[in-house]
Amino acid sequence: MLSKEMWKQISYLRKYYFSQREVAKKMGISRNTVRKYWDSETPPKFKKRKNYKHKTDQFSKRIQKLMDKGSCGTVIYEKLKEEGYSGGLSTLYREIKRIKTKKRKNMEKF
Repeated sequence: MLSKEMWKQISYLRKYYFSQREVAKKMGISRNTVRKYWDSETPPKFKKRKNYKHKTDQFSKRIQKLMDKGSCGTVIYEKLKEEGYSGGLSTLYREIKRIKTKKRKNMEKF
């Protein structure tokens, strides 16, 4: 998706009778992109990303408790597998990293 400035530049160059091909060359973008925004009267709008559920969401409190006890990621993974966790080890490590960064941010506030 283009920025509003690039969209303005496309419409500006169109007013001065440049072809789509020339506009694409000048701006260094694809002709298909120029064609997409060539006739639009409104600037592009960015859509907010939808929140999605992680496989670790239902285990986040349990992960936090195990981290507080000093367990490493592999041990946490094995314990969660016994409790029905279906995700992978790297997904669990991302959740652990997310929890640690939240904890650091909360500590910095004080």
